[in-house]
Amino acid sequence: MDWIAHMMKARVGHLRGTREQLAVLGRCNIDQASMAIEEIKNTVTARIDESNGVVTLTSRRLKREENARNMTKLRVIKHRCNGDVTPFVTHKVPSDSSSGSTSPPDQLPLEKGFGEKPSPVAPPPLPKQASGVSALGRRVAVWFKRRPETRWSEKEIKALREVESFQTPEEDIALLESRYLANAPYIRHDLVTLLNNWNGEIDRCKNERTTEQQKKVIDYSKGF
Repeated sequence: MDWIAHMMKARVGHLRGTREQLAVLGRCNIDQASMAIEEIKNTVTARIDESNGVVTLTSRRLKREENARNMTKLRVIKHRCNGDVTPFVTHKVPSDSSSGSTSPPDQLPLEKGFGEKPSPVAPPPLPKQASGVSALGRRVAVWFKRRPETRWSEKEIKALREVESFQTPEEDIALLESRYLANAPYIRHDLVTLLNNWNGEIDRCKNERTTEQQKKVIDYSKGF
């Protein structure tokens, strides 16, 4: 019958109408339409439902395909509502000045991330100085290979404040610094111990320097 051909052409899973309407659609009379309906029922070619004079023919295969298309449409709508669809960008076509005509813009899909401005890359954070540590404290920390961001203990901060109150001359600090950076023998291996013995360490450096100078003088005199 032309009903099946009509369903295949329209890609719909069912046809519905009265016997008269189906007869017109099938290009036959009512008796032929009724005989075809009974034949379809007997051969189970399609599902037949009839209620209040309205006959519904349902193709199981076409109905499954129709349901699959509807589910696909629903998924597309859901993705669009969630903002997951691929954005579109309008590419303008340059107009021909000689003819005065312009071509309509083309709608092309824009790949995700293409054409977007790159996010600025934040520079790596600089190391934070330990809170309450002065320039002298950071300078002394270098002698012990301590990182600038290492937090000082309250005991160390207290000892540093006391050393700062001494107002040590730069010459003495440089003398002590050269001794610790040279990893001389008998140096303090703990920062707070050095701070607690600050003036004593400076005196030791001065005494060692005086001893070395005296030794050089003796060696020089022996050479003559």
